[in-house]
Amino acid sequence: PINGNISYYQYWELSVKKNSSFHPDPEGCESKFANGMTHHIQNLGPNEWRIAHSHVTSTYLNESEPLLTKWRNDVESQGCQLINTIMLRDPLNHAMSLHKIIKRKNSTKNEWADYLSSPTGTGLWGTVLDFFLYNIHGNRY
Repeated sequence: PINGNISYYQYWELSVKKNSSFHPDPEGCESKFANGMTHHIQNLGPNEWRIAHSHVTSTYLNESEPLLTKWRNDVESQGCQLINTIMLRDPLNHAMSLHKIIKRKNSTKNEWADYLSSPTGTGLWGTVLDFFLYNIHGNRY
């Protein structure tokens, strides 16, 4: 969507499916995001903002340095700046989201309490920080 001098780009897919399996083609999803992002940052104008939302399967932070470097070079060659930020979700909200996707949307209070009191490890119920630090959302390699 375009709003004045601000345009927004996103492309992502769920990393964990309702059947508890991980995304079947994370490289393909990343490639689609990267192609769209490369197009999104072309022909920048003065006083223009371009915002991109990289989410879960869009890029993998432990291996995306070449993409980020390319995009930074493309943006800076147009006399502009690339600003990267990271937002980590509130842990309780993230836990609720995963529980709704993997288990069930309308859990009972007891089912939710059982989930909250169980250890998570680095598997299916990994936290946002696990995703960020260890790239566990799909275990690509």
